[in-house]
Amino acid sequence: MRILHVSLGLPPLRTGGLTRYATELMLEQLREGNEVGLLYPGEFLPGHTRVLRGTWRGIATFRVINPLPVALTFGVAEPEPFTLDCDSPAAYSGVLSDFAPDVIHVHSFMGVHREFFDIASDSDIPIVFTTHDYYPICPRSNLVNYAGRLCADGPDGSRCLACCEDGMTLRKSIIMQSKSYSLLKDFSFTRRLRACVKRKMTCESSDSSKPRTVDANCFNLLSYNISIMDRVSMVLCNSPISGQVYSHYYPKLKQALIPITHDGLSFNSPASISNKDASDFCFAYLGGDRRYKGFMTLIDAISSLHEINLYPTFDIYGAEYETLPEVRGVRKCGLLPGGSVLPTLKNYDAVIVPSLWLETFGFVVLEALSSGIPVICSDKVGASFLVQPQFIFNADDSFDLTRRILEFPEARKQFSGLRPDYPLSMSDHARLVADAYGQVVRIQ
Repeated sequence: MRILHVSLGLPPLRTGGLTRYATELMLEQLREGNEVGLLYPGEFLPGHTRVLRGTWRGIATFRVINPLPVALTFGVAEPEPFTLDCDSPAAYSGVLSDFAPDVIHVHSFMGVHREFFDIASDSDIPIVFTTHDYYPICPRSNLVNYAGRLCADGPDGSRCLACCEDGMTLRKSIIMQSKSYSLLKDFSFTRRLRACVKRKMTCESSDSSKPRTVDANCFNLLSYNISIMDRVSMVLCNSPISGQVYSHYYPKLKQALIPITHDGLSFNSPASISNKDASDFCFAYLGGDRRYKGFMTLIDAISSLHEINLYPTFDIYGAEYETLPEVRGVRKCGLLPGGSVLPTLKNYDAVIVPSLWLETFGFVVLEALSSGIPVICSDKVGASFLVQPQFIFNADDSFDLTRRILEFPEARKQFSGLRPDYPLSMSDHARLVADAYGQVVRIQ
């Protein structure tokens, strides 16, 4: 089978869970004898839109020069450039003609012009889409509004613009798509600068009293994304939660539930249980200090424990937290280097994932469970379907989280680890994806 993936790019210039998953899936499909290609947005250079061809570890690569801007955290401040017509659709038709894919697997629509999907659809090439985020529904990609709360009413253009008013400008988006930025983004200075910008934007966005404007361009952006989704043959949902969201907004689209994975995971039995006082337990939190991550819910739960003289240890990992005051039992551990997550998790009694947003999956849940480590998570986490009920709490309810922590010593006795039928290996996962392809692909 000839499979053309559409994603954000390749490591080391692009990182994150989406990139890792897409890359590892492509390599597995290549090992299984498929012909695999990748189309992705590149940098902005003088001239028209064009595609540069190359190879990466046996994968045919198609880098779009002068793509659409890639939407980043905090949304789209200037919607119009994200909906521009492609000045050279022949660049995309050339890719489809030369590679001749049997199926197109989209991991992100960001950066790719609508014309690509139009040409693919007109050529009867089926398109499948994995739900890594909510960008086809929400310009901020997470259905979280400017106040850091779930967008309960859904997108409607005017609300979207209010949420995106403090988003990245076109100029900043272009800079962050450049090769130079990609090479510098992991330097300590750049990380600190990025954290400062995030804190400023979060503070400004949470100010519900500031005047907010309405712009028809935000309606156009929603319509633009909807028109692309209309070209999709099947949605591959990586969790029941993402499936429910996409069913709500795109009820006619065919779906398949295919939980995701990544290389390097293996089944591990739960660690032996030792008798510990509640204050002797050590918990880990991996994430940022933004509200929708549930960080403040965790801090409030810790405060409640302190009120009853319980002081477990909480290690928090991430690049932010400079403004967090010193709290007894809370240790700021900084960033986890790549490849160190799994060995680090094994040092803890449990991992806490308190997300307030409708997280499409949550790799840390899978990583912890496969390592034999319990997870205490909110009911908004996509991967919560893998977690036993006694470890799940109501999102944004710090008292319910406190209760789960207090009940943890007893609940831990019934912890059974990751269910053995989970398709943990990438080869098992790739077979499920291939089965989904088979439902929409007509091989001549």
